[in-house]
Amino acid sequence: ISAQLGDRGEKRINIIWETSYGEAARTLKKENGEVVMHNDSFVVPEEYQGQGIGAKVFGQQIDTARKLGVKKIRTMASRSDRGGWIGYKVWPKFGYEGDIPPDIEVNPPNGERKVSELMRTKSGRDWWAENGTSVGLEFDLTPGSYSMVTWEAYKRLKGI
Repeated sequence: ISAQLGDRGEKRINIIWETSYGEAARTLKKENGEVVMHNDSFVVPEEYQGQGIGAKVFGQQIDTARKLGVKKIRTMASRSDRGGWIGYKVWPKFGYEGDIPPDIEVNPPNGERKVSELMRTKSGRDWWAENGTSVGLEFDLTPGSYSMVTWEAYKRLKGI
């Protein structure tokens, strides 16, 4: 954990987590008077993928962030077929939401405008897995928000 002044004089706290199961980098800072956490990176080695490590770590992050007064978690949910980056399709399943990028080449199946709208149906999730791209997303930590309701449903489904 390190603290520093950002480019515009704002205070930032950088958090690095490293284990054999993966590594993550997080930044805490104030934006418009709110404490916001940025998920800068999260990598789980291929041999550990599919074991629920990401969901468990994210659950712990939610609990800690709420205790720290964080209101939102933001991330760039990346896609790289060659690099194995799959955040674009994983983070929305946890409850992250954001706009479908306007430059996407294939129109969504039912004219959806938000990634969260695609997550409501299997056909939407399948379409996003195939056609989705890197996208900026946000997780709202407010009780009862779309993000929290979706996260709780995901936990029940996966038995977390």
